[in-house]
Amino acid sequence: MKYFTLLQLNKSVQKLVNEINRDFWIVAEISQIQLGTHAYLELVQKENEKIVAKSRANIWRNQLIVMQQKLGADFEHLLKAGSKVLLKVVVNFHEVHGMALLVNEIDASYTLGELEKRRQETILALEEEGLMDLQKEIYLPRVCQRVAIISSPTAAGYSDFVNHLAQNAYQYQFHLTLFPSTVQGERAENELIQQISEANRQNPTKKFDCLVIIRGGGSKLDMEVFNSYQLCAEIAHSNLPVLTGIGHQRDTSVADMVANHALKTPTAVADFLIQQLLHFESDLVETFNSVVLQSQMLLQETDMELNRTGQVVERLANQTIAKTDLKLSNLEFAVNSLAKRSLRECATNVSHLERQIELLNPENILKKGYSITYKEGKPLNPTEKIMAGDEITTFTFAQKIESVVGNAEERV
Repeated sequence: MKYFTLLQLNKSVQKLVNEINRDFWIVAEISQIQLGTHAYLELVQKENEKIVAKSRANIWRNQLIVMQQKLGADFEHLLKAGSKVLLKVVVNFHEVHGMALLVNEIDASYTLGELEKRRQETILALEEEGLMDLQKEIYLPRVCQRVAIISSPTAAGYSDFVNHLAQNAYQYQFHLTLFPSTVQGERAENELIQQISEANRQNPTKKFDCLVIIRGGGSKLDMEVFNSYQLCAEIAHSNLPVLTGIGHQRDTSVADMVANHALKTPTAVADFLIQQLLHFESDLVETFNSVVLQSQMLLQETDMELNRTGQVVERLANQTIAKTDLKLSNLEFAVNSLAKRSLRECATNVSHLERQIELLNPENILKKGYSITYKEGKPLNPTEKIMAGDEITTFTFAQKIESVVGNAEERV
């Protein structure tokens, strides 16, 4: 039986592979990557989340430097676990290490297209679950001074945001609480979600007015995390109104779409918060001035009404006084007339009484021949009996007669 050694077989395979002598553009997902002087990748192809193909791939140092220079900031976002990439490769087979793909080039536009596809899938999923407009239903206070911030504390966008608020021309005061998080890279999604949850957890007693998510700009790949379904769903479910200032001028992330308010940059968010306070203060001043003006008008109207009322009261009072004066004059005349008549009647009555008194004067009676008898200094009562021995005095007009009763039957 004829046989081959393993080395012979591998060399035969190597010879066949080398005869191909060409490169290929392939689509694959990076499942693992180790970056150093060289880059070592594990590429896979999945169908329904099941791996149907797998291969090792290498990027040697010189080619790695070229890629880094060409891709710039996008390099680390393209070459990471989970990225779906379009690679230009050469098949290499080593008799000891086996087959590997040597990567010579990467097409960033393909990955960006895949990210856009994933972005659209995120939007569709959020729409189907009714989460796209959930934040829009949350009331954003007109005055937001207690602000929870999710950002990298070392990001330029964070310092710009804080300084812009602190140095506002109107000297409005803001109370800021930072929930630090990375905003790009493999850890960004989980940290952002955790900090959104933590900010909401600390707000049962309305500690914050709003939640601001900011970063300092970057490429499309830098923004990839803000198209994450899990992150956007967390933003949608936040009880705090969420404002975003992610720092991109041309593109809108899904996080912007689900937020309560989306601004382009961290500074724009700061301007928005300042303008809110300015509008509130302006409305307050306008309302105050309106109240003052209406109060002044009301006072003027009241003063005029009081003047009119005073004039009416004065006129009525003068009329009443005049009527009263007339009544008093009439009453005085009537009283005077009545008093004079009463005095005349009284004078007539007095004259009449004087004549009666004169007629009843005892002297006048005595002149007519009558006499008056006294007993013990008192006029004798016609019914009173006198006894013998009683002393009596009798007055006539011209005489005083003193007598002693001698006989009881005799009468003087």
